[in-house]
Amino acid sequence: MFDQIGKDSDFMTYQEFIERLRVDLNDPDMTIYDGAAPQNEDEYQVMLGLLGGTLK
Repeated sequence: MFDQIGKDSDFMTYQEFIERLRVDLNDPDMTIYDGAAPQNEDEYQVMLGLLGGTLK
């Protein structure tokens, strides 16, 4: 389970994932300590929707 924390994917690195979320959610200080980069754009969009709803 913990081997996936901060893990890169072929789609994007974990750092790219966090940076893109910060822009898309308009939250420059956002940090996620548990997770992995999405495997594709569809997975990113699902994560974005979940996180966007959680942060409102």
